[in-house]
Amino acid sequence: QAEMKPFNNGKGYTVTHAFNSATEGSKPQARPLYVGDNSFVAAGLFLFGTTYADGPNGDYGAFWSLKFDSSGNPSNKLVVAFYGAIGVNPQGKLWSPPVPGVITEVVSKRGIKANTSSNIDLSTITLFGITSAGGSNNLGTVYMVNANGSNFLTLHHFSSSIADGSTPRGGVVGSGNMLYGTTAGGGLYGSGTVFAINTNGSGYTNLFNFAYATNGSQPHGDLLLVGDTL
Repeated sequence: QAEMKPFNNGKGYTVTHAFNSATEGSKPQARPLYVGDNSFVAAGLFLFGTTYADGPNGDYGAFWSLKFDSSGNPSNKLVVAFYGAIGVNPQGKLWSPPVPGVITEVVSKRGIKANTSSNIDLSTITLFGITSAGGSNNLGTVYMVNANGSNFLTLHHFSSSIADGSTPRGGVVGSGNMLYGTTAGGGLYGSGTVFAINTNGSGYTNLFNFAYATNGSQPHGDLLLVGDTL
């Protein structure tokens, strides 16, 4: 379920949408991504996210969007239903590179203004995410998709190679043409990795291999990028 507090001035709790497990999926695992223009108007505000389970293709999850009108009423559009070959069971928050005049961020307590129209071309906004399973090796994937659901592309299929990772849990974060993320398994010691990959799917690199006893294992949270530090 999605909570949109700004429409009632941040007071109380309002259920704006209850997911239908058969048609939209269930068990969302991450904060939704806000997409709107610089004026933060309600009309034309979008939320994007994923459901971990269920959906039209079975127990695989889905990528969804909600658009809100000036009164804060949402309409739901299922954009992509996951299945084995492209990845299944998405987790972690989505990330989008900057677009001029468009704000993309996780939902905050910033005020939302009503009674103003807004038009955003969703085909110009690219979203990146991970699945924790599925793909060629059933060990998860990195994917990209336009915000209108077009041009879905699996960028990387994780494997059991020590030069790779497996079963990512946290969402990716980006800078320029580079994405960064973690895996909960795989890598040199089988305890997970921090990885980098170009936004076109090339140049996959393990930046760090967790080693269990000395520095932990199985990272699950979303990465935060501050300057040049993860």
